[in-house]
Amino acid sequence: MEVLSFPFTNEEEQSVKKLLNKFEILDINSSIAEIAIQNRKIKKIKLPDNLIASTAMNYNLVLVTHNIKDFKPLNISIIDLF
Repeated sequence: MEVLSFPFTNEEEQSVKKLLNKFEILDINSSIAEIAIQNRKIKKIKLPDNLIASTAMNYNLVLVTHNIKDFKPLNISIIDLF
């Protein structure tokens, strides 16, 4: 949802969708929700970003983003490929 909300051309959107189809979708659960609540206490992070961060934190994953500043205060591993 977050990635596809950007204004892509039709060709770009199809390429992004093709890439995203290679990823596993992880459902939100009560553990992720609890982490999201704690994250909100640390930083008033937007809900989509918070759910992404909380999911990565719950599964001990590295978050790949170009938007590092929104995630800085959280205890999460981040990579910016750009």
